Amino acid sequence: EDDGDGFDVSTIPEVTRSDNSGFGLSMMKERVYLLSGKIKINSKPGEGCTIKVTVPINKED
Repeated sequence: EDDGDGFDVSTIPEVTRSDNSGFGLSMMKERVYLLSGKIKINSKPGEGCTIKVTVPINKED
């Protein structure tokens, strides 16, 4: 969670800029997917951002 500038969540796939910055959220979503997890991103311009990640844990003895 942060209290930064925030952003429009619907623009996440287009976050990448010509200088190759902005891959953070896209890469985070991909890693969570590979772990069969879920990611929830809440943000609004001017209101910061909250990211919640849930990953299942398989307990084997």
